Amino acid sequence: MKDKENIVDVSTLENFNLLPIWEKQEREKQPAEKKIFQKEKSSGQKKERRQNFKRHNLYFYTIFPNQETIQKVRAKIKENGITYSLKEIANVLAEKNERLCIKIKSKNQNVFWKSKRSNTIFTSKEEAVTELLFTKENDQIQCNIENESTPTGDFSHVLKCPYSNKLIPPTNFHNFRQIVEHHLYEECLKVPAEEFVKKLIKVDDKDIVEQWKNESIQIYSYKIGQISNIKYNSISKLKAVINEDLERYFYKSEEVTIPFKDLASVPKAISTEINIFIKEKKRWYSQFLSHCLLNLKRGAFCTFKKNNEIFIRHNQRKSIGQLNGNELCANIIRQISDRKAIQKKELINLVKSEECLTKDILLALKWLSKEGYINEYSNGNVDLN
Repeated sequence: MKDKENIVDVSTLENFNLLPIWEKQEREKQPAEKKIFQKEKSSGQKKERRQNFKRHNLYFYTIFPNQETIQKVRAKIKENGITYSLKEIANVLAEKNERLCIKIKSKNQNVFWKSKRSNTIFTSKEEAVTELLFTKENDQIQCNIENESTPTGDFSHVLKCPYSNKLIPPTNFHNFRQIVEHHLYEECLKVPAEEFVKKLIKVDDKDIVEQWKNESIQIYSYKIGQISNIKYNSISKLKAVINEDLERYFYKSEEVTIPFKDLASVPKAISTEINIFIKEKKRWYSQFLSHCLLNLKRGAFCTFKKNNEIFIRHNQRKSIGQLNGNELCANIIRQISDRKAIQKKELINLVKSEECLTKDILLALKWLSKEGYINEYSNGNVDLN
C-alpha cells in the first residue's frame, strides 16, 4: 500500500492497516519552495487560532478515542495478529475527528444540564427551560383554552409578528403579556418576551384592524404531564415551576462527555472552542496517547517496550522454549533467531521449498504470531519474543 488512496478508514476497518507513512511520503514529493510557503501559511493560521483560543477559552477539554472505534481496532488486531506501535494506533484514531470523544469541564465550576429527551446540553437553567418549552417535539406540556372572546372597543392599530406574520393585540390590551408569551410558545420562538415586543411591527391599516377585531382571542392554562391536575395561567409561572424541578427533565453534572459527531448538541460557543482546540494537536496528543494505552491494555492485549517505543499486540508474549510446534515452525524460529531483524518477505524466501509452499509458511507465521512466539510488525519486520 504505497498510494495515498490506500489510507484506511478505521470507521469501516476494511483492509485495516495502521502504518502511517503515506501522507509523509506525499509531503516528501512536494517541491521545497512549496513546502516553505505552506509552512509559513500554516504558522500564521496556528498563531491566529492560538490567539482566538486564549481569548475565548471558557472550559477544560480532554480528547480521547471513541469507544466504538477502539473496539473495532481491538477486534482487528486480534484478528490479524499484527503488532503495532502505540503511536501508529493513536495517529490513525486522531486522523479523523469522528473517531474522537471530548470531555468538557467548566473552568468556573458551572454545571451542565443535559436534556433527558434530546441529549442537548445547556450551560444555564434559563437555556434549559427555554429548550423544554419552545420545541415542536415537546409533549410534556399540555395547554387548554380557559377563555375565548373577540376584542371590543376602538383600536387605531394592531401589531404583527415579524416571524409568523400573525396579528397580536396592542400593548395596552388586557392580558397582552399572556398573549405574547403563548404566541412565543405556540410558534416555538426562543426569543425573550421583552425583546420580541420591541420587534413587533405596528399595523394601522383599518381593514386589517377590523379583520383582527373579528377574530377570537384565546387565553390558555398549562399543565405539566398527562396526569397533573395543577394548572398555571401563564408561561412565566410555568417556567418558574420547571426551573425549581429542573432535574426531573435534565441531567445535572459538573462535566459532560460527547462523541465529536454530536458536537451540535453543545452551545455554539463551546463547539467553536472545541474545533479550535482539536486543531491544536500539541495541546492534547500526549494525554490522548495515555488514553489509547489504557483502552488497549484491557483484556488479553499485551503492551511492551522496544527501543523506547510502546507496542501493542494480542495475547501475551511467550518464550520459544515453550514452543511445541512442527518442523516448519521450528525452521521459521531458527531463521529469525539467526538475524537481529528480518522482513517477512525475506523470511518466506528463506523457508520456502518444494515441500513447503508460501501458503503453509503464511499460516505458520500467523499461528506463531497469534500464540505470542513472534511479533509481526506493521512495517513487515518479524522478530522473536
